Amino acid sequence: VEHLLSALGGAGVTDVDIEVDGPEVPILDGSSAPWFEAIQGIGLIEQDPTRAFEVEREVTVAEGDAYVSVGPGDGVFRAVYERYPFPGRLEFSHRWEPATYGFEVAPARTFAAEEDVKRMQSEGLLSGGTTENALVFGQTGYFTACRFDDEPARHKVLDCMGDMMLCGIPLRFLNASAERSGHRLHIAAARALRLATRRLE
Repeated sequence: VEHLLSALGGAGVTDVDIEVDGPEVPILDGSSAPWFEAIQGIGLIEQDPTRAFEVEREVTVAEGDAYVSVGPGDGVFRAVYERYPFPGRLEFSHRWEPATYGFEVAPARTFAAEEDVKRMQSEGLLSGGTTENALVFGQTGYFTACRFDDEPARHKVLDCMGDMMLCGIPLRFLNASAERSGHRLHIAAARALRLATRRLE
């Protein structure tokens, strides 16, 4: 769901009803671009901009050398992805803006290292995974054509933005930094942020 949520947040959507007819949200091309383009094609309705919450402080959750920090801000999302020997350390930052989200973040696909793909397939996972909807890399380079040299870091920003949408706070009011993290830490940070957010009467 994080790809759809990221597209909604990237487009500035704060109120939406979603109906899913099936066991899960489709992966499509492994990015949020198809969702974002569909949202842009439908258009948005402006609502009362009254702010009904206050984020009181930044929160940080960590596990080993991985961490996520999120707090009040102006829509800056940063992620670091590291894996050696390839692709090494990748870092990407994005300031929330629907126009730039559409070409900087939305096209970045989900990714996996070759050894992880083989392990997951042996466990009966990744039944819908193909070279069309995932970026796969090995010890020396990408096996599938990448859309950006730093695509894994961009996808981490995409995922972080989607997971932070679980807070119910528009992304333009947050800053987040995620290093070597995954969905589990993102969601833990989102829960912690909810506890640090006060509803305004």
